[in-house]
Amino acid sequence: MDFELEARKIRRSETSLEAARRNAAARTEIVRITGEEVEAKTSNLSALKDAQQAKLADDKAQLFYAVMQRAIAQAELARTAGRL
Repeated sequence: MDFELEARKIRRSETSLEAARRNAAARTEIVRITGEEVEAKTSNLSALKDAQQAKLADDKAQLFYAVMQRAIAQAELARTAGRL
Protein backbone atom coordinates (compact mmCIF):
# COMPACT_ATOMS: atom_id res chain seq x y z
CA MET A 1 0.00 0.00 0.00
CA ASP A 2 2.82 2.43 0.84
CA PHE A 3 4.44 1.63 -2.47
CA GLU A 4 1.32 2.67 -4.41
CA LEU A 5 1.04 5.86 -2.38
CA GLU A 6 4.65 6.77 -3.15
CA ALA A 7 4.16 5.91 -6.82
CA ARG A 8 1.15 8.26 -6.95
CA LYS A 9 3.27 11.00 -5.38
CA ILE A 10 5.81 10.57 -8.16
CA ARG A 11 3.11 10.75 -10.83
CA ARG A 12 1.71 13.94 -9.27
CA SER A 13 5.19 15.44 -9.04
CA GLU A 14 5.84 14.58 -12.70
CA THR A 15 2.59 16.33 -13.66
CA SER A 16 3.56 19.39 -11.61
CA LEU A 17 7.02 19.39 -13.13
CA GLU A 18 5.63 19.29 -16.66
CA ALA A 19 3.21 22.13 -15.88
CA ALA A 20 6.02 24.23 -14.40
CA ARG A 21 8.18 23.58 -17.48
CA ARG A 22 5.34 24.67 -19.76
CA ASN A 23 4.72 27.81 -17.70
CA ALA A 24 8.39 28.76 -17.84
CA ALA A 25 8.50 28.11 -21.59
CA ALA A 26 5.37 30.19 -22.16
CA ARG A 27 6.74 33.07 -20.10
CA THR A 28 10.03 32.91 -21.98
CA GLU A 29 8.10 33.08 -25.25
CA ILE A 30 6.15 36.11 -24.02
CA VAL A 31 9.42 37.85 -23.19
CA ARG A 32 10.81 36.97 -26.64
CA ILE A 33 7.74 38.28 -28.45
CA THR A 34 7.68 41.46 -26.41
CA GLY A 35 11.38 41.95 -27.17
CA GLU A 36 10.62 41.67 -30.88
CA GLU A 37 7.79 44.17 -30.48
CA VAL A 38 10.19 46.61 -28.81
CA GLU A 39 12.62 46.20 -31.71
CA ALA A 40 9.78 46.81 -34.17
CA LYS A 41 8.73 49.79 -32.08
CA THR A 42 5.21 48.44 -31.61
CA SER A 43 5.82 48.17 -27.89
CA ASN A 44 7.97 50.09 -25.45
CA LEU A 45 10.87 49.04 -23.24
CA SER A 46 8.68 49.32 -20.16
CA ALA A 47 6.40 46.57 -21.53
CA LEU A 48 9.42 44.34 -22.05
CA LYS A 49 10.62 44.88 -18.49
CA ASP A 50 7.13 44.15 -17.20
CA ALA A 51 6.98 40.93 -19.22
CA GLN A 52 10.38 39.85 -17.94
CA GLN A 53 9.77 40.60 -14.30
CA ALA A 54 6.07 39.92 -13.99
CA LYS A 55 6.18 36.18 -13.76
CA LEU A 56 9.42 34.74 -15.08
CA ALA A 57 11.09 34.55 -11.67
CA ASP A 58 7.98 32.99 -10.17
CA ASP A 59 7.78 30.43 -12.96
CA LYS A 60 11.41 29.47 -12.42
CA ALA A 61 10.79 29.14 -8.68
CA GLN A 62 7.83 26.85 -9.38
CA LEU A 63 9.98 24.79 -11.70
CA PHE A 64 12.66 24.42 -9.02
CA TYR A 65 10.00 23.43 -6.46
CA ALA A 66 8.55 20.82 -8.82
CA VAL A 67 12.01 19.32 -9.44
CA MET A 68 12.61 19.21 -5.69
CA GLN A 69 9.23 17.56 -5.03
CA ARG A 70 9.93 14.92 -7.68
CA ALA A 71 13.31 14.14 -6.11
CA ILE A 72 11.70 13.80 -2.69
CA ALA A 73 8.98 11.52 -4.06
CA GLN A 74 11.56 9.34 -5.80
CA ALA A 75 13.62 9.08 -2.61
CA GLU A 76 10.54 8.13 -0.59
CA LEU A 77 9.62 5.49 -3.15
CA ALA A 78 13.15 4.06 -3.05
CA ARG A 79 13.03 3.98 0.72
CA THR A 80 9.63 2.26 0.67
CA ALA A 81 10.80 -0.26 -1.93
CA GLY A 82 13.84 -1.02 0.25
CA ARG A 83 11.53 -1.95 3.12
CA LEU A 84 9.54 -4.47 1.06
